[in-house]
Amino acid sequence: SEPWVLAFAQLAQDPSVLLAELPAWAHLLDRHSSVEVESVGRDTRVVWSNAPGFPPDPSECEFRLGALRALLATCSFDEAVLVHHVECAAHGGDRCCFEIPAWIPVRDTRHERALREAR
Repeated sequence: SEPWVLAFAQLAQDPSVLLAELPAWAHLLDRHSSVEVESVGRDTRVVWSNAPGFPPDPSECEFRLGALRALLATCSFDEAVLVHHVECAAHGGDRCCFEIPAWIPVRDTRHERALREAR
């Protein structure tokens, strides 16, 4: 699936579009968890938690952080996208919470349709 992920991330051409679609991307990458994306002022908060019956695992936190950074990097070109890992299952939490400053989720219906068809 990596070529598909790369192709669609590059089509997004903007981290704000990819943030809006993150629940769909997460479903492709990690089927036993759920993602919520919300705007907090000019920033975005991403809450990534396991489905019921799947206890949190510290290694998942690093996987999720790496996947999030990689997805955002594929469509940000020269602009750095910071990701802060503010809550972590590795430190006793039951979910991962990430903050992405200065980016908010923005929908692109054309890209959503293409991603839906690929799924």
